[in-house]
Amino acid sequence: GMTVIDTLDFPQWKFKLFFLTTLPEGESYDLVPGSKEAHDYMWSIEGTALELTYNYGTDTDADFKGYHVGNQEKDGFGHVAFNTDDVYAACE
Repeated sequence: GMTVIDTLDFPQWKFKLFFLTTLPEGESYDLVPGSKEAHDYMWSIEGTALELTYNYGTDTDADFKGYHVGNQEKDGFGHVAFNTDDVYAACE
């Protein structure tokens, strides 16, 4: 699975970023996301981090219609692939 290794909070713009990665086998993670130590760790990893954005209030706003799913032609993407040697082969 993936582990949240860091967060960056931007309350002035009403969003928060979450950074996730897969840890090397046998490695544990005990830093507090959002701390200086977590920031330092995130920028030192040899690998890739997935960045997710949480926009404040979207989970409680009755008028929020949701995000575009991104699965239509030329509309972006709707899937994320990680930890694979050949993403094209994995999709077949």
